[in-house]
Amino acid sequence: MLKHIVMMKLDPALSEEKRLKQASFLKEELEKLPASIPQIKHFEVGLNICDKPQAYDLVLLSRFNDVAALDQYRAHSEHQAFYEILKKYLYKVAVTDYWEEA
Repeated sequence: MLKHIVMMKLDPALSEEKRLKQASFLKEELEKLPASIPQIKHFEVGLNICDKPQAYDLVLLSRFNDVAALDQYRAHSEHQAFYEILKKYLYKVAVTDYWEEA
């Protein structure tokens, strides 16, 4: 399986309460994607609980059969619509894709 991890950091100048509200909204929106994108084999979204300044606010852990499936997910209209929403809130993002060992 191909593991796809995305960590999203929202504007650090915002209050913790505002960032949590935004991250919760984005989590809800992300969690809608598996219902309409069949290439997703596993989808987990988490909100940060760490108070360190280098911590990201939201993380996505997903799995796909192969790179082609990940590319189809990225190109899917529902994912593209979510990304348009995300861009309004996103301060910084980190992405890692790797093959999961059996």
